[in-house]
Amino acid sequence: MNSRQRRSACRASLYKPGTSWVFRGKRLTVTHVVSPTEVRVEWQDGARTYVSTRVLDASGQRA
Repeated sequence: MNSRQRRSACRASLYKPGTSWVFRGKRLTVTHVVSPTEVRVEWQDGARTYVSTRVLDASGQRA
């Protein structure tokens, strides 16, 4: 995937910075799109981590 395709995929993604999701009963907010398949999130308790978008697709619900 070249850089143009990557930017296009990130813009078309559901996982934009500031969107909230509920994952396994806890709320998280997307803070940064790392790649089309990975995002950096902040949990409701303040912890930050990287999450695969496949995991959110399978188990998460948009809040």
